[in-house]
Amino acid sequence: MKIDNIVEDSADEPLENFEIDIDIRINRMMSLKEAKQLVERELITKVMDKVGSTYKAAKILEVSQATISRKSKRYKDEIFSTAENN
Repeated sequence: MKIDNIVEDSADEPLENFEIDIDIRINRMMSLKEAKQLVERELITKVMDKVGSTYKAAKILEVSQATISRKSKRYKDEIFSTAENN
């Protein structure tokens, strides 16, 4: 998905036109569950950074707004927790 193509408030824009580049490097073996969480985190974070709206992100990612809100909050909390521990 390339989010750069988003036009503000374009509810009629087909979702197939949205693109985003995600660069994920895996430096160790991990479970499929862990890998899926990593991809999900990157995808939600990138989309939220680009569109700035949980409603728009939910539409793009085809999930509920509550899911985006809950997960993006969790990812922000993880980032702040990691920063405080360093």
